[in-house]
Order: sequence, then C-alpha cells, then structure tokens
Amino acid sequence: MGDLADVPSAAQALAAIAHKAGQMAPGRWLRGGGWDANVWPEGMPTRQMLDQVAPLHPVALDSKDWHSLWVNSLALARAGITASTPDPADGMIERDPQTGEPTGILRENAVKLLDGVIEQPGLDESCAATLEGIHLAWANGLTGIHEANDTAEMLAFRTYQALLRRGELGLRVNQAIPRAASGGH
Repeated sequence: MGDLADVPSAAQALAAIAHKAGQMAPGRWLRGGGWDANVWPEGMPTRQMLDQVAPLHPVALDSKDWHSLWVNSLALARAGITASTPDPADGMIERDPQTGEPTGILRENAVKLLDGVIEQPGLDESCAATLEGIHLAWANGLTGIHEANDTAEMLAFRTYQALLRRGELGLRVNQAIPRAASGGH
C-alpha cells in the first residue's frame, strides 16, 4: 500500500487506500502504514471506513508508532476476531462501547492475532518495497541502517542479500540475526 505518514486526514488516507485496492486482485491483503490519528480531524479510524473503500481486500495498516493496527471487517473475520474474542495478554481489541464489536483498531499484542493469517510478502515484493525505502533513506541523507527485527524466514536478510547481489543495496546494513536462525549460540 505504501506510506500514510504525511497524510493529514483519514479522508485522504482512505482515498489512497481505495486507489491501491483498485489496482489489486480481490482477496489479496492490502498492507501499509504510517497513519497517525492524532493529526486527523476525524480522529481514530474504524473498520467501517476501510470496509467502504476496500470491501474485497483484507486490510491491515500499521500506525506511525507501530503500537496499533487498523484493520477492516474482512481482516477481522479471517483472523476470527469477534465481539467475544478476549483481549490477549498485553494487548487490546478496541471495541464499540454500545455493541462490544471490534472497531478495527488492535493495540500492542492484539496485532499478533493476525499472525499466520496475513499474507506475507515474497522476496520480489520485499525487494521492491526495500528499494523504495532505500531511496527515501538517501533523500534524507542516510547511508546505513540497523535491522533489529526479522521474520522467522529471515525475509529482511534475504532481501538485503538479493539487493546486494543485484548491485542495488546502496546502504550499509547492520543486521541482527535472531538466535533461532543462528543455531541458538
């Protein structure tokens, strides 16, 4: 989906989401992030907003601070999240005060309820997204990064290696290797 960090309103974010959804095959996950409801005149977004602009796609958008996830009804359904789903430890499913139904905002560890459900990007998609990030880093004078997190499949590491082989990395990368990937030593 891309970056919503500089989008000043939910209405403009929804227009961008609708545009991207129109370019995708139905059923594909629409991912992105950077939204900040603190600067949006509409306040906190809801699943219904996403339902209106992307009804054929499960949508999951990380907040700017990475502590919340904005999802639509299709994403909630795929994850089995309903009004009766308990909040996980150290997480919260925001709920409508009248109905108890999820609003579409998952906080902290509640985002993990989508683990195993969200379509993960392949290497080609990861390379394309990383190249966008590299160009943004260059535009801001950055020439090196630290990668502290990675997937169990080591997608970030494999992405950096692929870009390096293609001569497109253009950044110094300090990659943390998860203990399980290093054999536990």
